[in-house]
Amino acid sequence: MVSKEADSNRARLKNRQRAARLSILSERQGLPLISPMREHALELADVYYGSNELVSPPGSLGPCLDPTSTSGWCTLNTSVWQDLAHTRLLADISLWSADLANLAAAVERLEPFADSFHLDVSDAHFAPSLLFFPDLIRALRPLTHRPFHVHLMVDRPLMLIEEFVACGADMITVHAEVGKSEATAAIQAILRSGRSAGLALRLDTPVAASEPYLDRIDALLLLGTVLGLKGQDLSPEACDRLASAASMLGERRAHVRLIADGGIRSHTVPLLRHAGADVIVPGSLVFQSPNLVETFSWLRSL
Repeated sequence: MVSKEADSNRARLKNRQRAARLSILSERQGLPLISPMREHALELADVYYGSNELVSPPGSLGPCLDPTSTSGWCTLNTSVWQDLAHTRLLADISLWSADLANLAAAVERLEPFADSFHLDVSDAHFAPSLLFFPDLIRALRPLTHRPFHVHLMVDRPLMLIEEFVACGADMITVHAEVGKSEATAAIQAILRSGRSAGLALRLDTPVAASEPYLDRIDALLLLGTVLGLKGQDLSPEACDRLASAASMLGERRAHVRLIADGGIRSHTVPLLRHAGADVIVPGSLVFQSPNLVETFSWLRSL
């Protein structure tokens, strides 16, 4: 009798959680709650959140960094992924790998699966490429409810923070290599704006260089390839660097996500996940996928 009651309670909890996942996904992308597409919407919700993941409503309270707090913590979590469990791999999808002549269609196709969209910004000085600019991000912003993660691969990020916040960035990541004064000021500006702050390290920068910033950021991004060049293979030292960063973070992993960016392939994702990645930045892996439901079901299972 007790067993049957426990099974019944578990079934009710599972149904409530499934409904919660659908409700959140419906709000974020406009999926119908009641329609002939409901089962398809539930399937997408299960893929997006993971069928066993407990979720909380958007805007729920949690720890975060407050730049004015002496303790470094405040009540409301600023992380763009605050509603998503730490128990599954997140996909911060790189629009650099999309069809650049048809970005709107690319965003629409990946909307049901993305945890966020990753937009690289490069000034052709800090990194060799010239990439996304504020007006383009402003034009894309109405097309999706997913968070926009702007990765500033620039020499002087501080002067750009205000404009990228205004055009719709939810999270902004700056590089430690710009210097402690510039990086610190940029992170403070991001946090003052109410956005999520990240710190990035180039492949040749020691992981320990991030340590002074760890109590002020929501994410630590480690590049697994040479900065600003697309289509490279994962560097042999990338996984060891992730493992070192995970070890260094320790208990701070509860509020700092570890992001692997570069060299994201079907054979490297399990290695990166095993090394400690909480988030990957996939490009061609998803844009060239013939079956996104299968691809993301696999990613969520890692």
